Amino acid sequence: MTFDDDAYPEKLLDWSHYSTIWLRIKCRPGNVLSFVLHTYDEQITAFSDISTFRPSVAFFNCSEEWQNVPINLHQLVTPEWWLRQHNLTLANSEYPLGKVRGFSFATSPQSPIDTLSRVSVAEITLAGRNHSFIYIAIAVGLTVWAVFLYWCVPQFLLIRKEKQPAPSVIAVAYQSVNTDSKQDRHKSALLVYLASNYVNPSLSVDTAVNALGINRNKINDILKEETGLTFSSYLNKLRLTEATRLLSEKNMGVAEAAFSVGYGSLSYFNRVFKKEYGCAPSAYKRPASDASDSGSAP
Repeated sequence: MTFDDDAYPEKLLDWSHYSTIWLRIKCRPGNVLSFVLHTYDEQITAFSDISTFRPSVAFFNCSEEWQNVPINLHQLVTPEWWLRQHNLTLANSEYPLGKVRGFSFATSPQSPIDTLSRVSVAEITLAGRNHSFIYIAIAVGLTVWAVFLYWCVPQFLLIRKEKQPAPSVIAVAYQSVNTDSKQDRHKSALLVYLASNYVNPSLSVDTAVNALGINRNKINDILKEETGLTFSSYLNKLRLTEATRLLSEKNMGVAEAAFSVGYGSLSYFNRVFKKEYGCAPSAYKRPASDASDSGSAP
């Protein structure tokens, strides 16, 4: 979705005053989707090529029932493949909220393959704060308290009676209890981290431990409970799923697909691919037209 109109065909919007975008959304079947914000990059972007706009991504769960999903606009992540494509370092992760071209929704590595999905969006709301109102409210509050102290405290001192003070009631300030369990937070953080970083060839259990602060045993326990797989098996699952899409939909070469999804060894990629799908990547890549031609031969 972009914000073009007849008067301004290359229109950019300023979202720097907003912190959150709220989505009223549902999916059938339930899915893990990605929200992608497209922003103008002074050094890279060309309006004639949409792929040069910087994509900044956040993943979220989408259920079959209507739900309100908040996306924090200050915690989006620029994919590594885009940075590498434009010769940028991983440290170059800033994105300009003051120059927004548009946004889109996409599937994620955890989305089901060969399954028709329906996504319905009923409402999109931007939320933010104008801090000037906060400063004004603080100033008014301090003024009211100053007037109160100036007029009321002397009057109170004049009418105070000498008597034993009544037993005081201790006021206890209660804080709301965070109902999200630590296990759920760890699970969500781990799955989002793997979905965002599986293309990194150096990704390992130790990398995830250092990035998330979750110990090795806990990581394996979460993946076993959620997927029935070990860390390496689940990582291979993510990479192979994306590799099949690149081979079949993008007509990408076997070696290019292997390196694009994070495999540093082509022979290892061929081995795990054949074990998972029962055929070599080159056979899986064969165009459908070849199969139909061979099937129609007399």
